[in-house]
Amino acid sequence: MNDFTSDLAVKTSPKAFASDLRARLDAVDTVDPQELCRVIGLSLSPPELSRIVLNEAHRFLLRRTLQAAVEHVPYYRNDTSYKTWADVEPGVAPDICHFPILNRKMFDGDSNELLAENVRLRGICHTSGTTGSPVQIYKSFEETEFLQNYFGCMIANAIRPGAKKPLSFSLPNVYHGSPTPLPSPGLSLVGGVTDDTLIRDALSVLERTHNLAGYERRISTLSGLGHHILFLTNFMLEQGKDPKSLSLRAVNVTGGYLSTRWRRFLEEAWGPIIQDRFSLTETIAGASRIRGSETFVFDPHIFPEVIGPDYDDETAEIGRLVLTNLYPFVIMQPLIRYETSDLVARVENHTSNTLSFDYLGRVKNCISLKDSGQCEWLIFSAKLHDILSEIPDIRVFDWFSNVRSARDRSVGSLPMMSLKHTDDGSTCHIRIALELRYSPHTHLSRVEELRTTIIHALRQVPRTELASRMDDGRVRLEVSFLPPDGLETPPEIKV
Repeated sequence: MNDFTSDLAVKTSPKAFASDLRARLDAVDTVDPQELCRVIGLSLSPPELSRIVLNEAHRFLLRRTLQAAVEHVPYYRNDTSYKTWADVEPGVAPDICHFPILNRKMFDGDSNELLAENVRLRGICHTSGTTGSPVQIYKSFEETEFLQNYFGCMIANAIRPGAKKPLSFSLPNVYHGSPTPLPSPGLSLVGGVTDDTLIRDALSVLERTHNLAGYERRISTLSGLGHHILFLTNFMLEQGKDPKSLSLRAVNVTGGYLSTRWRRFLEEAWGPIIQDRFSLTETIAGASRIRGSETFVFDPHIFPEVIGPDYDDETAEIGRLVLTNLYPFVIMQPLIRYETSDLVARVENHTSNTLSFDYLGRVKNCISLKDSGQCEWLIFSAKLHDILSEIPDIRVFDWFSNVRSARDRSVGSLPMMSLKHTDDGSTCHIRIALELRYSPHTHLSRVEELRTTIIHALRQVPRTELASRMDDGRVRLEVSFLPPDGLETPPEIKV
């Protein structure tokens, strides 16, 4: 694959360009991380041919993914569904809809059935278990080496020669076991916010001037889980510290849905440097939110799909998110057409070649009904969360009960609520129960105001039919309020 891209950008017709690119890719024996980095880099540029590059790169990597899975992973080798490949003409996006959909149930059996037999185990990470039994994800030495080389190439292309290396500060997620080591353009310092010592030390590290040969003197990037970043930000403000005074270049937020209200809070505190990432343990890639919008754009080194809620529509605007990890970014435990349990809305985006989407919530937390065989959405849990996060009356559970030096230990926590529905075929009953910070009978006029506000806001949510179905009597929506500790069901900690 050496010098593969040396004359790839030659001006030619799109059809001829696509055919030439496919021929070159099909002739490759070993995937070279540096050359693949250059190819995928070409797919990120705006010109017309960049979409062709991405489609052909996806086709090339999907074929390698399928070949490696069938040859070395018992689960795929024993299923005849994976023995055929439906090819498309050069330049067209590959279509893998004839392969089965995988979900978490596949992890209930023998885990060795899902693992490649030709690579060496390096480490194991796992999902947090907040939406079911934890899923173990196995990583090999071979894929880790590839990832190091691929992302190392990306970093080398972005660094200015002779520039001092940056310092970053990370609040890592300790829930997920062994992390996959990835290269960094500089040095990453690690801290936490979950007790008094950690959060004070975190603030000290951010404020400190560091004297390390070859490195910048101040932290330039802060990264961590959304609720950790929120809590640290509020703690700084409580201490009379202005986050903008740190002059950070970026604050990277990941792990869990961040509501519109809390994104606005972070942007007001730090400035327009918030970078919101959609990610999950089962993949090595993710998606980045377009600044100032609700829309995420996927990384190019994963193959995403949106399928209908009943698995019957490959072009659905609203549907289940399905992801395929690509070889050799993932080798030991390939997941082909893995359903993430997330509901998303496909968004047209002329500035990106990869799938763009708005996040709507976990499938199990969203409510719909069937009318003449068609799915009508009534409530998206992410939008409900947006509405509730604007109401300070609602009680939240405390993520950070051990941080006694913080005056408000609830910032970043989710509301204490339950969302249930029943459908007898004629009427769908939706019940939202919310814990308040006070007894509802002590503030009757305020409670009625909250009920009116919530119902009105839910009726206005785009892409839903709640308002029309409430008006024609098909849906009844009940919003009830409870005193502190009045909710009997455990809180939902995934939106």
